[in-house]
Amino acid sequence: MIPKIFFTFIFHIALFNSVNFAQKMDCSDVLLESLDKEFQQELFTSLDSLVEQIRRNQISEKILWQKESKLSKTIFEEVHSYEKSFKDSTYIISNSILNCYPIGKDRHLCQIAYYRQKEYNSKSLQLLLSVLVHKENGILTFSTPLNYYTDSWNKQQVGSIEYYYRDTIRIDRAEKFAQKNILFASRFKKPVQSLHYFMVENYQELLRLLGFDFNAKSIGKLRDGFGVLGDDVIFSIMNNEDFSHDLFHYYSETIHKWSVRNWVTEEGLAYSWGNAYYTRKDGEIAEQKELVEILQKYMDQNPNVDLLSLFENNIWTDRSGIYEHLAPDYQVGRLISSLICDEVDKRHGMEGINILLKIGSKPNHIEPFLQSIDDLLGINRSNFNERVYRLIENYR
Repeated sequence: MIPKIFFTFIFHIALFNSVNFAQKMDCSDVLLESLDKEFQQELFTSLDSLVEQIRRNQISEKILWQKESKLSKTIFEEVHSYEKSFKDSTYIISNSILNCYPIGKDRHLCQIAYYRQKEYNSKSLQLLLSVLVHKENGILTFSTPLNYYTDSWNKQQVGSIEYYYRDTIRIDRAEKFAQKNILFASRFKKPVQSLHYFMVENYQELLRLLGFDFNAKSIGKLRDGFGVLGDDVIFSIMNNEDFSHDLFHYYSETIHKWSVRNWVTEEGLAYSWGNAYYTRKDGEIAEQKELVEILQKYMDQNPNVDLLSLFENNIWTDRSGIYEHLAPDYQVGRLISSLICDEVDKRHGMEGINILLKIGSKPNHIEPFLQSIDDLLGINRSNFNERVYRLIENYR
């Protein structure tokens, strides 16, 4: 017979879990006192619903502010992916409403905390998410705070791109980006995409504009970008007006499903058609021509360099040091891929390019790329150094 004390123990454990690990979010008494009593219940019920829909990754269009629904849905789906990465079988995710205050008629800015906790240990903060709450026709909807934070910024239309900036804008860079937008659309046979382009100093400012006040996975990151969001929003890399690298990825995604895309090809073409993603120390983003010239000088100084090894070992991170004087982020493997992709384009046009883009990633991204360039160009492991050396020399 099981002792009565055991049932009592089980009851208290269950009670503890139901109180502390329930889906409903808690908040401080101070916050409760600051909000209108009638509005409290409506607000908290809606916020609970938002958090639960994010957790299930089933975000209803009905809870999204219609003027920004695509972007907001994209960001809330990103929150879902963050939340999944925070937990495993031993961790529990809990939420709290830390702050909420009016920012105008029928609008509030609310901050939601995501904590990770292992059983009864102390909670660790993983994410602080700010969302705008809109009340229209008696209904609450949600969005990112981007519109609110940038409402007073300057605007400049350049082609199909509307730039948002605080102080100044480099029109020459903006025009180059607008022209590449037309080029990419033409090559992929898609309509030219209109974009809202936000100029930000760094990745942390980008995150804040989207509502990520804190993300444990992004601590200290400054030089990253976020690609095209919600089909029509893009942010600069370190305040540079030409982020055509990720614009290329956007157009490629309109044709090729994620499951079949090959990222050796993608990054090579983004280096060639767009640019090298990261800014140099002087604020400009390096382009293919400059990186080829530096590689040529390196080869002159190192005539016995193994180009196949240089390619394979410096695609995802670069340990070669070839571009260290420009910036720490450029990868010579991607530069070599770009030259090979250019040769495929020269011989086979978009038909060959699309073949390369959709060759998949099994068993890894490199092997299908090597197999395809053997089929398309006759370049393989045995002749890689000789053939790629000639490609590089052709750029002199």
